[in-house]
Amino acid sequence: MTTPDVVVDSPIGTLLATVTACVCAKLRSIGRPACDCCLDFGADVMAMDGCDCTCDDDEATGRVTGRVLQIGPAPSNVIDTTSTCHTAAVQVTLQVGVFRCVELSDDGSAPTCAQATAEALGFLRDEQAMRAAVSCCPELRDIPGKWRLTPGLWQPHGPSGGCAGGVISVQATGLITFPKETT
Repeated sequence: MTTPDVVVDSPIGTLLATVTACVCAKLRSIGRPACDCCLDFGADVMAMDGCDCTCDDDEATGRVTGRVLQIGPAPSNVIDTTSTCHTAAVQVTLQVGVFRCVELSDDGSAPTCAQATAEALGFLRDEQAMRAAVSCCPELRDIPGKWRLTPGLWQPHGPSGGCAGGVISVQATGLITFPKETT
């Protein structure tokens, strides 16, 4: 599995990177590792046509991608929403997706019932791993900001371009610290 080595200097970026890494680690722990684990940006669901069918890493397949869907003020009944010039309470909606290759025939016929069933059950295992990662990953407790995470809806996507999978939304409420001025 490859995870880019980047410096994350944003509280929400740290949250997104950690949630995504937790999903990748959980998938590996249940024997369904992904080839790549990365962050994405954009208004639409991540592109599915970039998932690798195989890679050089322990029979891994596919790609895990995390992105931010929206950022807004936190509801006042959830957390102290007193904003200052240094901090603010926010509610962030994240989305993490797992996309893998699906069986395609050379003649365009549908996969066999056994192939379709195996893929469907595999995608449901991915969903369970995603939900468990958001709910139980110990690294999420170490992120500054007193984040409360709640896994939301999981939605299947595809097939498209030989790939299919699903995305889960994650509601996160916490405190962010604004960047310090350099002047």
